[in-house]
Amino acid sequence: MRKKTYLKLVEYQTEQSRRHLGEVQGIYREMRGYKHDFHNHLQTLKGQLENGQTQRALAYLEQLDRQLMEVDTLLVPEEEDDAGLQSMVLSAAEDYGVRVSFITEEERLEFGKGVLTIFPPLGEAGDNERGLAVLASAGENDFLITGDMDAATEAKLLETYDLPDIEALAAGHHGSKYATSQALLEALRPETACISVGSNSYGHPTEETLLRLARQGCDIYRTDLHGTVHLAWNQEDSYG
Repeated sequence: MRKKTYLKLVEYQTEQSRRHLGEVQGIYREMRGYKHDFHNHLQTLKGQLENGQTQRALAYLEQLDRQLMEVDTLLVPEEEDDAGLQSMVLSAAEDYGVRVSFITEEERLEFGKGVLTIFPPLGEAGDNERGLAVLASAGENDFLITGDMDAATEAKLLETYDLPDIEALAAGHHGSKYATSQALLEALRPETACISVGSNSYGHPTEETLLRLARQGCDIYRTDLHGTVHLAWNQEDSYG
């Protein structure tokens, strides 16, 4: 993939490169994995190319290329989504030779001393309720990701599976007031909450969610304020 990308970048060594910003966009789509950062990356490149800084643009793309992760298996819900994007995702997986596994029941994936438990969709109201949930466990430490599910689907998750007390929680739906319910917090008692959120017109994370997390005693980390949040657990002699 890198060789193909670098061959395309040769075109940007000339003055005519300024006319090929559309192809730069194509390179980004090829360099998958930047869905929310796509616009910012493109604007950075556009400015470099329009100022004749082709070497800087080349270095910038090479840096992004080094950040790519190879994907062996893609886990997806079995049911087609309302937005009709699943077929596009599956087509991209086929193009890149990525194996696809449809999750229809609880599945455990072991990675050394760590385990990922994947839960199938439980909701029915819409795409937000039909995503996968993931429990990452390392020793006695657990981190739960519920995706965009709302409080009703969180309740189904608690009813259906025997979940442990958790050390960390990814707040649901970017901190929406309809997710990360009081029932979920009381049942799982997280100590740390991470909120994946950027600039938005929805008011995420909402004051209601932040108050619930604070009253639970959670340490709160937000990607819009703190940048990338890295969680690591090391237990001497027993883990790590």
